[in-house]
Amino acid sequence: MHANDISLMLFDLAPSLQKSLIQAGFRTAKDLDGITTRELCNEAGLTSREAAQVLLCLDKLRDELAKASQPIGQTAHELLQEAAKIPKMPTRLPGLDGLLGGGLTRGEVEVQDSEKHNLRALSEYNDSHVFGVECSIQRPRFPEDSEGSFVIERVAQMAAHFVEDFRLPGEEISTRDDILKSIDYYRVHDYVEQMQVLQSLSNICTLVIDSLAFHLRHSFEDPGARARATETIAMKLHELAREFRIVA
Repeated sequence: MHANDISLMLFDLAPSLQKSLIQAGFRTAKDLDGITTRELCNEAGLTSREAAQVLLCLDKLRDELAKASQPIGQTAHELLQEAAKIPKMPTRLPGLDGLLGGGLTRGEVEVQDSEKHNLRALSEYNDSHVFGVECSIQRPRFPEDSEGSFVIERVAQMAAHFVEDFRLPGEEISTRDDILKSIDYYRVHDYVEQMQVLQSLSNICTLVIDSLAFHLRHSFEDPGARARATETIAMKLHELAREFRIVA
């Protein structure tokens, strides 16, 4: 429906105002098109305040209809263009960046399954530390440790190695300790703590959970409950990725 076809009876106005407008010959929004406050006062016998209220209501209605007429959603082409504009976050490990198409992608959830991809657990453990050290130079990075596998000595070694070998010209990170100060760490002991931590997160560039499945396996004996909990935490991770453009 076009805005001009809307009956004045549908306007959010007092009945007395609607009656005055109808008696003056104003029945649809089209009848008010181009009229000024003073003209409306003279023709409908309204006060300046009442006339301004009528015209304000008309403008609000037109804005709402204009928004409602806009296309809902996006085309696949628009989504592809948006995805192409998101810069990759390189890990600075050529082999890994090659597998990831240039690096980690902001706004996405990356899942590493050591069993599915036939990787050793040690490789998965090292990757989580590498991601954290690299991403901490951009914004705070938040590792969530569910298995007790976070080893600060190993992280410190990686940070020192990064400063020596991978620092690029113009980067402000100057020491190992600068990197370590950008890494926030939290040890979670069950599924409830894990969800509480996720609910509290903001202003980070990377979230590393080692591992996501650990508490899901041990906290839920019923397969149905475990599946529902997995879906809940997956939805939360995707929400964080979209809202803060983080890598999770």
